Amino acid sequence: NGNFSGSLLRGDVVFTKDSETSEEIAEPAYVAEDLDGVVCGYHLAIARPKKDVDGRFLYYAMKETGVRRQFMRSANGVTRFGLTLDAFDKIFIPTPVLEEQTRIAEILSTWDETLARLSLQIEHKERLLQSIRERLIHGAHRLGGNNSPWPMVALSEVTRQLTGRNGDRYGRDLVMGVTKAEGIVPMREHVVAENISRYLVLPPNGFAYNPMRINIGSIAMSEHEGDVIVSPDYVVFACKEDRLHPRFLNHLRRTKAWADFMTIAGNGSVRVRIYYASLAEFEFHLPPLDEQRAIVEVLDDAEREIAGLVAVD
Repeated sequence: NGNFSGSLLRGDVVFTKDSETSEEIAEPAYVAEDLDGVVCGYHLAIARPKKDVDGRFLYYAMKETGVRRQFMRSANGVTRFGLTLDAFDKIFIPTPVLEEQTRIAEILSTWDETLARLSLQIEHKERLLQSIRERLIHGAHRLGGNNSPWPMVALSEVTRQLTGRNGDRYGRDLVMGVTKAEGIVPMREHVVAENISRYLVLPPNGFAYNPMRINIGSIAMSEHEGDVIVSPDYVVFACKEDRLHPRFLNHLRRTKAWADFMTIAGNGSVRVRIYYASLAEFEFHLPPLDEQRAIVEVLDDAEREIAGLVAVD
């Protein structure tokens, strides 16, 4: 039964009764122990299972895709959606016998606990990787026992801007964009210009970024096997590979020193344009190529390990 008030008891399922979107209506949370004197807030309600219903099963059932669709259809509103008690009581949830409900809930709970532990492990490894990256990239920790100092260089000394245009070489299937989360990804067709002849050619291991978004992290290295093309509004550059390993720079751009430079170069604004001439002023300590490769190997291995865990999650 749905209730919109009352103290919370073990086995209750608390859910949202109104929200800004219909998709968020009836988002559930399971109450694992009695909470004497604790009541729901204005935007929440309580589903209290009857004797033949397992509370944990009800919680998982309310998350099931078909049931979620029923909640969305039952929600009413325009700018804000709500679910009435009558509408809640009309939601159909298939319920096997109590013993089977309990068993299903136990299996799903076990998976939830495993995934929660996995998420914590991923978070720990990501923090550890960030710490290791800072120490290795800036030379606080050295590999191979070589402690000779690294020279300070400007990015302009070890990279070059690429201005080659597409012409009629590549088709629309190779038009890419840059995202902070995913890197170099196919550009959505509706934002691609009709004429792509002026698009810039981005080679493998080259870097591309939007000058208006690099200060919030939207820069990436191309890991495509061949050339791709990007908007002419982007900046494209490449490493002089006899001096700077592209993957070393790919890790360097995720350090605090890089982020601090972006803030300075952008004067703290979210709409500033940072072109190559400004970016190329970034200075950092440059290890020899063999040490760069060793650092890259350690950091790439750590990234692959995390990626494997994320794929499982």
